Amino acid sequence: MTSTQSLRYDTCPVWCTADHGSYDGEEDHLHTGADLHVSDDLVVRLCAYVDPGSGNADGPYIYANSDEWTPERARQISVGLVALANLAESRTPDTVARCDVGLLA
Repeated sequence: MTSTQSLRYDTCPVWCTADHGSYDGEEDHLHTGADLHVSDDLVVRLCAYVDPGSGNADGPYIYANSDEWTPERARQISVGLVALANLAESRTPDTVARCDVGLLA
């Protein structure tokens, strides 16, 4: 993983549900959020690793099944999906002209 931003967590982020102190080694420095079941075949969760020496964080990332997204990428994907869903249900030609699916590239 590569760091998406320079974050420090001196305490758990508000979304962390990990039971710190129950794990050995590096696992204890991993902040994980609760699973969010988006659909029957899509589960997402937040994760960030904190270096115990420096306190610098790698992440946070959104894990979607086996994919890893930055928060920015997750936003891009969601905007593109909403645009395509709206287009799929469109009944007017002008909606097609206004739909910018370039966000998925």
